[in-house]
Amino acid sequence: MNLTIGNNYIPKVLSYPTAREIKDNTFQINTSSEIKKISPEENVDNLRIGYLYSVVHCLTNQPLHMKYDDTSTKENPVILAIGRDKEGNNFTSKIYVNDVNPENASPVEMIALSLHIREQNAPGKEPSYVRKIASRILETKDVHEKQNFKTLMEEEADQQKRWGFDKIADQYIMDLDFCLSWYLSKKNNVIDTLINR
Repeated sequence: MNLTIGNNYIPKVLSYPTAREIKDNTFQINTSSEIKKISPEENVDNLRIGYLYSVVHCLTNQPLHMKYDDTSTKENPVILAIGRDKEGNNFTSKIYVNDVNPENASPVEMIALSLHIREQNAPGKEPSYVRKIASRILETKDVHEKQNFKTLMEEEADQQKRWGFDKIADQYIMDLDFCLSWYLSKKNNVIDTLINR
């Protein structure tokens, strides 16, 4: 890669870590300073293949990985979240998707809800802007800190409209409506079940 500063070209050699599988899902990472062996299940910093969601936040360095838990069912979806909180503590938590209330949810819970909705294969109903808001919250807040996503997404939609991005603003509102309707439909199903007993 060449960097241009004014009229001068400065050649800059970039080196990236490389990985190769050496045995049974253990990878050898080569960096410019060291070679170390790590097992993906032992280190939360590694991206995880086969998970619904696997990221390391670029600003906070908080890893977050999600997959369906072994106890998950179609009627009661449960997502297992593995990662590190803002204090540097590794965590594992189970998120009961049907109980996620967008008006009082943590970023981890909202990401889990949006992933589950995506996995339901509802065409055009993937609330990806929910994950954008949740990722932005992770820049300053902890993964488990409860937020009112309804208010946050409405504020973001208003901001997008002020900037002239009406389609993006509409997408924020559609994603919010979809998550709220999911929660209310699950809540109503529970209430209907209790009433009909």
